[in-house]
Amino acid sequence: AKLYAELAPLVDPACAGKSTAERGECFVTAMAAISRDCAVPASLAAVGIRADHLSKLAEDAMKQTRLLGNNPREMTYEHALAIYTQALG
Repeated sequence: AKLYAELAPLVDPACAGKSTAERGECFVTAMAAISRDCAVPASLAAVGIRADHLSKLAEDAMKQTRLLGNNPREMTYEHALAIYTQALG
């Protein structure tokens, strides 16, 4: 929430002056609105990804060592698969 809170006023000036938690939520809300306004697909399924693709996506994600090294949380194959499963929609 702290990192999102730092970005929130840059994305939506109306977020300024709110608590850290409120700015974090404000950032998420603003980014969702931008995604909708730009017609960004809301799920992996919307771009043709199927459930049988998810294991390959998770495997490939684990090969992104530079990104994984900079991730603030430990990422395992199981975590990646869970994220892709959720994103499938």
